[in-house]
Amino acid sequence: MKSLLVILSQTPHRDYSAKETMDFAMSATAFGHQVNVVFVDDGVYQLLQGDSTDTHYKAKQTAKIAKSMSFFDIENTYVCKQSLEQRNIDKSLFTLDFEVIDSSVIRNLIESHSFTVNL
Repeated sequence: MKSLLVILSQTPHRDYSAKETMDFAMSATAFGHQVNVVFVDDGVYQLLQGDSTDTHYKAKQTAKIAKSMSFFDIENTYVCKQSLEQRNIDKSLFTLDFEVIDSSVIRNLIESHSFTVNL
């Protein structure tokens, strides 16, 4: 079984690439890949609950998709500690259970996986 690390670094507000990358990660598990996900840079915004009255944002609501990752056998979900600190985001704002890791751990994850996708 090949291991796949998906790095999500885009804000959910720019376009649909954040949602499509999450869909890609979840569909990769159907092909027998072990998938782990890391949220870095502006990708940490994908984990925040949006304002449900904003229809533009609701269409791109990635926090709800992130919650469903465990149903697709994506057990390891990580968030970059430095990305949270640079954006003054507290972990308590998230509704998803994940592990906060240092950038050096992310480098080790990249090296230990068969494939890495960074979108």
